[in-house]
Amino acid sequence: MKPKTDDDWFSLSFEIRQLFDGAPIDESDLFSGRSKEITRILEASLSKSKHVVLFGERGVGKTSLSSVFWKRYGNTLQSFVVGRVQANPSDTFHSIWFRGLDELKANAEARVRTH
Repeated sequence: MKPKTDDDWFSLSFEIRQLFDGAPIDESDLFSGRSKEITRILEASLSKSKHVVLFGERGVGKTSLSSVFWKRYGNTLQSFVVGRVQANPSDTFHSIWFRGLDELKANAEARVRTH
């Protein structure tokens, strides 16, 4: 039924925002087609001297991929030190890496204090 009043349009707008709010997907069932990427992250994580860095354009699923991965393997990989850095338009390659390394250092120090 087509909305007719402002209240109808407001209700429809609210329902659409609830469906498509842009929040990262964290349920494996809703994240089809990315099992190859999940496997590659796991293999790299478990390999000696390898690291995983997710990067890409906004909205391609980096946060969703990370969320699904940690939901699935977080208990197994409890000893891992993880850092997340949000890039800003004014960032440079160096500023992102410096913030990322600071984040990793802080998370590693926090892990040592709690264990």
